[in-house]
Amino acid sequence: MPLPRVTILYNEPTLPPDHPDADSERDVLDTVDVVSKILLDAGLPFARLGVGTDPAAILDGLRAQAPDVVFNVYEGTAGWGESETYVAGLLELLRIPFTGSSVQPILIAKSKPLTKQLLRTAGLPTAPFLLLESPDVPECPLSWPVIVKPALQDASVGIDQNAVVTNPRALADRVAYIFKTYGGPVLVEQFIRGREFHITVWNRGSETVTLPFTEIVFLEDDADPIWPIVSFDAKWKPESRDYKATPVKNPPDPIDPAIERTLSELSIRASELVGYRDYARVDVRLTADGEPYILEVNPNPCINPLAGVAAALTTAQIPYEEFILGLVKSALRRGPKPELAEGWSAATAAPAAKPEPKPWPVAAGATPISSTIPDVGDARASLVDAAEGVYAVDSIHVQPSFRMQGAGRALLAHLEAQIVAAGGRFVLASLSSMPEKGDLRQFLLRCGYASCGEVPEYYRDLCSRMTFAKVLVK
Repeated sequence: MPLPRVTILYNEPTLPPDHPDADSERDVLDTVDVVSKILLDAGLPFARLGVGTDPAAILDGLRAQAPDVVFNVYEGTAGWGESETYVAGLLELLRIPFTGSSVQPILIAKSKPLTKQLLRTAGLPTAPFLLLESPDVPECPLSWPVIVKPALQDASVGIDQNAVVTNPRALADRVAYIFKTYGGPVLVEQFIRGREFHITVWNRGSETVTLPFTEIVFLEDDADPIWPIVSFDAKWKPESRDYKATPVKNPPDPIDPAIERTLSELSIRASELVGYRDYARVDVRLTADGEPYILEVNPNPCINPLAGVAAALTTAQIPYEEFILGLVKSALRRGPKPELAEGWSAATAAPAAKPEPKPWPVAAGATPISSTIPDVGDARASLVDAAEGVYAVDSIHVQPSFRMQGAGRALLAHLEAQIVAAGGRFVLASLSSMPEKGDLRQFLLRCGYASCGEVPEYYRDLCSRMTFAKVLVK
């Protein structure tokens, strides 16, 4: 029986590296690298498909790769988060089985007010709230303090220490800021103090389980008090005060067994209410009196190996690889070829030896350009097209003791300056999609290169050839 062909579908980052929300978009690249390695180790043929919001690019990529199943980690783009829903709908329209939730739960969860209204109607506990469709703020019927959130954003975008307000003037100012920065509508929610748990719901085979809870611990500092919230900085900025004040624990500090059962049951009910599939995460606050409040329901939550789902799997002593491959098998069983879900495991096949990437063709008689910092590193580029002034980066090497200190960026910048001096105007960089190259791909993005193409299965190990480009002279 042939092995199933897998396409990893993900969103290419669209924000520039210096944008304040950029980290929330680039996290998916690490996830793709790790999933790629797991599929490679399992001997499964796979390809990566990074796209934006152009449906033609998605359709063309899927037709070219002809997958039996899509591993879907497409999260939408920063400027158009709703595209996460549309991409899931496109996969359904094409009748390609894919991992994670379908259109309905993604659509519901994208709207915080809609999710809360469903929870409230179903009798599940959630904090009182007010939905504002315009910047005009009526008299607030909620008790102070309240927290103000963009109603249609996720990943804590738009949430910082100023999100919690304690009076009408501060509320009006914050609502105006959210409308100006992110657009409407805006959710105003009763602020609930208490312990916060993130609870993963998982369809493990025929059984629905909750994994060990992840607790967000809110450290107190009387000299420098902050609101106990999971802000954008707390989630994405390791150097920030918010991040350092919100360490994550899995397993959490002890919970009364009866309350733990209640939280598990509420999480499963909330996930089923929105119609999740495969896995979900429910965020819950527990007051000092033992009263739970559901904050959010997240179908297709982050499965980065540094995130909460992976930590919960570690506590449960479940291999992360089992979780990832289990998602592939579940999706295949839903598809037109369910038999492809059986008969393979992580030991099915050994990956082929990784060949060296093929170099760009070099123009005849062209002299390579080199950039060297003595004892630190060197970089090299070759002329590809003299008529158009196109060069290609052949290599960048930095001595280990100088890495993560800006040496690579300095080398590349010097190399680019030499290319311009030689009459070049455009530079390319090509590398494999293998997980080990993930740091280099992110380095190129941080240096202003744009992802401009991917050739599936270019190498014998079935990895793609990814191309990045930068305009030096316009």
